[in-house]
Amino acid sequence: MKNNNKIIIGIIALGLVVVLVVLFYHSKPAQRTESSSSATSTSTTVSITQESTSTTPDLYALSSADRDSFLFMGNQNKDYQFVVNATDYGIKNHKDLIWNDIDFWNHRGFALYSLGNCADAGAAFYHVLLRAPNDDVASGFLANILNDKNCGTTTLPSNIDELTS
Repeated sequence: MKNNNKIIIGIIALGLVVVLVVLFYHSKPAQRTESSSSATSTSTTVSITQESTSTTPDLYALSSADRDSFLFMGNQNKDYQFVVNATDYGIKNHKDLIWNDIDFWNHRGFALYSLGNCADAGAAFYHVLLRAPNDDVASGFLANILNDKNCGTTTLPSNIDELTS
């Protein structure tokens, strides 16, 4: 029965990822931005707080490389909720800027996974893999999500035994 539960967990998790990604799927080709992973200062100052996203539009006035560096710093500083809030704003208001930005989606997925939101993290990494199938970051994290026992248990209904028997 344990093996059956693991299979069911994997199927449910993968199904959730596919459904979420299909909702956001877009047909533009993938574009990786050129950015370094080191934190460099930019000429534009952006201040975004968890409490307020009123200055979030400033983040989307930056170049994609600077925006990605800023999101990288948020994750590096373990300010995961900030990264999720900033990327939520970008998805809602600047889809044309971020839709094919592989680094944007990897930063979002990492932050979501770090907060324990496995389904949305999986969707972000799957979004990357649709555009860049050989992306090592996304494929590695998606494998972790699908094999993480904590991820599977948070998405199962409480009456899973009734549903599977």
